[in-house]
Amino acid sequence: MLQKMVINKIISLLAKQFNLYKIMKYVEEPNDADNRISELEIRLFQLGRRYEELEKKVECKKCMNTKQS
Repeated sequence: MLQKMVINKIISLLAKQFNLYKIMKYVEEPNDADNRISELEIRLFQLGRRYEELEKKVECKKCMNTKQS
């Protein structure tokens, strides 16, 4: 019991000394980088869809036919 209290106190002091709580908060909770990555993933998905739609409408210059998928 006493060992557990001593170990917990030491861990707590080390975590405070090396700002481990801030690091864990940054790693575990959503932050600015996570938000930007999510926005970029959404944008990439939308652009991919748009590209596919435009690709379907591309006309062949030689035969003047719409490209078939």
